[in-house]
Parts: sequence; structure tokens; C-alpha cells
Amino acid sequence: MNPFIMLKEYYSLRKNLYKSRDQLLDLQRKRITSMVRQAYENSAYYRKIFDDVEFHPDDLIRDFNSFQLIPILSKEELRKIDISNFISKKYNNIDKLINYPTSGSTGVPYYIYKSKKDSTKNDLAHIRSYLYNNWGIFSKLVSIGGDIEVREPSIFQRLGILPIKYLSINQPISDIVQQVQKSDFNILKGYTDDLRLMSKYI
Repeated sequence: MNPFIMLKEYYSLRKNLYKSRDQLLDLQRKRITSMVRQAYENSAYYRKIFDDVEFHPDDLIRDFNSFQLIPILSKEELRKIDISNFISKKYNNIDKLINYPTSGSTGVPYYIYKSKKDSTKNDLAHIRSYLYNNWGIFSKLVSIGGDIEVREPSIFQRLGILPIKYLSINQPISDIVQQVQKSDFNILKGYTDDLRLMSKYI
């Protein structure tokens, strides 16, 4: 993403923090409607699902509550879907997408696919939250999680912005605590249960 566009996107995200509840609800409705339309027009899976329940994205314009007609997709159902029918037809080459694994807490991780543009927006949203909480953009993070969650450095991390050191949760708690104590960091990230276990050990 062009640096100017990234800066513009960041300030757009930042402005949302100061909008009123009504403004945020209006923005939410517009973005959900846009997202649902994208799914209907570009995903073979969602077009079939919507057609089966006689739902069309235009229904949201007439009555936003019609959103409730969309069936809830479970993780079990998601695993059975042919990914080529699920992702947008705009990205017919899945290798051009960035995959993000879930934690695998249910036994088997699932991969979420994002374009480079969407991945950058996700990073900008994280940067916004850190700055909003008065952490500097060069704060160092230690992230505790499953081995599957280790990711390649983002464009921002390669520039020294919010660099992350990953520690595997798949080792004795004493080893994790020792590695944390030896690490130079400002922010510690992890799942609530993992951090609670560490605090009890300490």
C-alpha cells in the first residue's frame, strides 16, 4: 500500500474513535451492507446461502434487521467448504493472499485469508489501539501463543514499529516465565488463561 494511502487510512481509523454512537452505528450499517454485498457478488458459497434463504443485500437497505436472516456459519461447517468457492472471485490465486491461522484451541487451526491491503489495514488498527493507550509506536511486544501463530514481520515491524517477539506456549510454564523475564519489552500479549497461569506461577 502506498505510504500516503496508509497515512490517510490510519487517520480515518483514528477519527472513528471520536465519533458519536449514532455516527458509529450509521458507519457500521454502511460497512456491513457493503460487506454483505461483496460476499453475495463475489463468493459462490455466500450467493447460494443467501439465495437459499431468499435474502438479497438490497434487503438491508429497506430493513437492516433482515441481516438476521443470514445463517450463522459454524467452524465445523467452515472446515467442510471448498475454499475456492468461499473466497472472493477477485482473488482466484490463493497464493497471492496472506493466511492468518487461528490459535487452534479447538484442536485444529483454521486459516483466514487476507489481501495485502486488508492485512495492512489490520496492522493500522492495532497501531491505533496502541497509540490510543499511550504506547509509543516503537514499543516492543512479547506475544505468547501457539507455534502456529508465529508470523512473518509486517511492513511496519520491518521499519521497527511495534516489533514482536514470539514465545511458544507449548513449553513448561517455568521456561516461559524465564524467557519473559529475560526479554526487553513494553507490552505483553497473550490469551487471558495463559497470562493468568503465568501470574499464578510468578
